[in-house]
Amino acid sequence: MEEVPDSQPPASAHSIKDLQQSLQVPSLNHGLSNEEAAKRLKANGPNSIESHPTPKWLIFLRQFNNLIIYILIIAAILTTVIGDVTDTSVIVLVIIINAAIGYYQESNASDSLEKIKKMLAPEATVYRDGERLDIPSANLVVGDVVFLEAGDNVPADLRLVDIDNLTIQEAVLTGEANSVIKTTATLPADTPLADQSNIAFASTAVAGGSGIGIVVATGHHTEFGKISQAVSDVRKGRSPMMR
Repeated sequence: MEEVPDSQPPASAHSIKDLQQSLQVPSLNHGLSNEEAAKRLKANGPNSIESHPTPKWLIFLRQFNNLIIYILIIAAILTTVIGDVTDTSVIVLVIIINAAIGYYQESNASDSLEKIKKMLAPEATVYRDGERLDIPSANLVVGDVVFLEAGDNVPADLRLVDIDNLTIQEAVLTGEANSVIKTTATLPADTPLADQSNIAFASTAVAGGSGIGIVVATGHHTEFGKISQAVSDVRKGRSPMMR
């Protein structure tokens, strides 16, 4: 069972009944069978965000690997040969400042990705085969029925189906300082992400109340996972001077 494709209406626009049918969830109290969950886990992979951090020394050396720096290094050598100490000093200073700024930016991006990974909930409470179990969040699959209560970090993107005064702190995702009051009502397909009150997003924190939700996205398919992927895929563009 795969996540709802981006070309389809978002999970917030699906009714609870339609979502249960499309994700083949027998009932909220029963949840998926362990056998079905194992099949989906094998098909879609774990609910985790993988990254391959670049060593800090490599990030630093990479700052010197561009055409402009090569030209400046050659210029520094030439000014040294002709004895122009002032120009040499200025050029070397420019090279160092450029490397320091580039290193700082790339290093921060790398650290941000690692911080994102640490915000994922280590465990989740689910209903499987009619039993309420605590399982590693990495084993969650689309269609799992997850129970939330105050103090929990949301382990995946959930379409809320039953709530009791549920409020969630979403500052890490939307920047909203106040806790968001959640609902189970079906929303229009064009509802902005920050207004999707029937969705509990991965890595946000339950501030109060309790609720039950069906997993609609895991790992890199969650909204938080998409952010981490964007950070991981950042590539340096070529400046006008370089072109």
